[in-house]
Parts: sequence; structure tokens; C-alpha cells
Amino acid sequence: MPGHPDTTRARGDEAGRAHRCYPPQRAGGSGDDWRVHLGYDLLAGRLLDVKVSDGHTAEGFTLFVLQAGDLVVADRGYCRRKQLAYLLQAGAQVVVRLAVHQVPLLDGPGQPFDVLAWLKEQGSGQTSCPVAFEYEGCRFAGRLIACSLPEEAAERARAKERKKAAKQQRQLKDETLYLCGWLVLFTSLSAPQWTDSQVLALYRARGPRGTGHQTHETTAQARSVARSDSQHQ
Repeated sequence: MPGHPDTTRARGDEAGRAHRCYPPQRAGGSGDDWRVHLGYDLLAGRLLDVKVSDGHTAEGFTLFVLQAGDLVVADRGYCRRKQLAYLLQAGAQVVVRLAVHQVPLLDGPGQPFDVLAWLKEQGSGQTSCPVAFEYEGCRFAGRLIACSLPEEAAERARAKERKKAAKQQRQLKDETLYLCGWLVLFTSLSAPQWTDSQVLALYRARGPRGTGHQTHETTAQARSVARSDSQHQ
């Protein structure tokens, strides 16, 4: 039964990759005619991969060649069972923001895991627990890490969801608004080699996010996390 690979090697030997997708615009186009999919090396501060697709190609790890030693950091758009299974079977590691309804999780005994109930039980703060998911008969183990957001950040997220729901003319669920108050990550990185706080810091350091200053800041943050981890090896 495939699972996530061992993570005993030094973090400095792993390629810290962040994946993002951008919809470039062209004159006369609809704004989403093409998509640029980027793979970014957080430690080296440089691009690793650039893929251009039509506007119908969704974000996905399957667009890239991954291998053992790669550590991939990605947004919620990449959080689907097929994509995670591809990455983990390639021997790579992942830190990804959880798409709650896209990846049904299991607890230790293999029973369905209710993420929303778990968060409500925690109330606030930072917490984690072991989980797993299944895809095509294989079970993949990992860790769920959750951190409640400051109210200002949570309200910004709720406003964004309300605007999206209004545009799509659909009713917004209470659980969606509740989840806006949390940062919830799925990772294959094992503890105690990677603490919850280190995984959260690595996710927050992903990039690039626009200006050159932000890119250099992102690289510095990722290197700081890697140094912190190597000191605890």
C-alpha cells in the first residue's frame, strides 16, 4: 500500500518548489484564453518550470515532472486526490492548503474524518493530527495542520467568498464562512523532523508573489525555515 516516502534527508538537499497558475490576458481575449503554470525554487529563488496551456487546463502537479527529494508547496487549487497521489507516488513531498470537499480524509482507524467538526472542537489556535486519503485503492498517509486566522484576515476571506457567491448567483454555506477563519494544510512531511510551525512557515513563504522585493523576501523566508529545520536534525 503506497504511502509517503521517508523524510530523513536534510532539508537543504530537497528542492523546495512552489507551484502557481496565472491567467495572462491578451488584446481582444476574454482574460482566460491561456494559463501559465509556474514551478518556483524557494531556496534558490528561481523558476524551475514554465508550462503554457489553454484556459481549460486546470492547475495540477501532473503538468510537471516530480521526483524523490522534491518538496512541493502549493495552493488549494492543486489539492485534489489524483494530483496528490501522482506527487506522492513519484516520491516527492507536499505541503498544500486543504480543499476540504475535494479530498475526503480518514482518521487513524480508517473512518471518515470530519474536518469541520474537528476545527470547531479546537475552537482556535494551532493544532494537528494524523490523517490519510485514498485514491484508486491506495491509501496515502499525512498530517493535517490547522491554524486559526486573525479576525481581520478571516473577514477578508469571508468578503472574498461572499463576492464570489454573488457573482455566481449561489447561496453561501455557513461552513464555507467558518472555514474562512482557518488556514488548514495537508502535508506528507513527517514529525518531528518538520514541526507544525515550520510547515506553516514554509507554506506562508511560498512565492513568487509579484514584486522583486516580495520574491527575495520569500526566498529568504524559505531559507530561514530550511536552516531552522536542519538545526533540529
